[in-house]
Amino acid sequence: MSALLIAGSPSERSRSAALLDAVSQRLHARGALADRIHIRNLSPQALLLADFGH
Repeated sequence: MSALLIAGSPSERSRSAALLDAVSQRLHARGALADRIHIRNLSPQALLLADFGH
């Protein structure tokens, strides 16, 4: 099983980031793969234009 964790907070350290860390650790403990995307690292223009190739 694999999961994609999406962090939407604009700050580096947030409560939701801490929650995603805990979820990721639990998934890894059960043998699942977890990848994370930080929305703040994505291009605003690509998000607004729905540029899936970015």
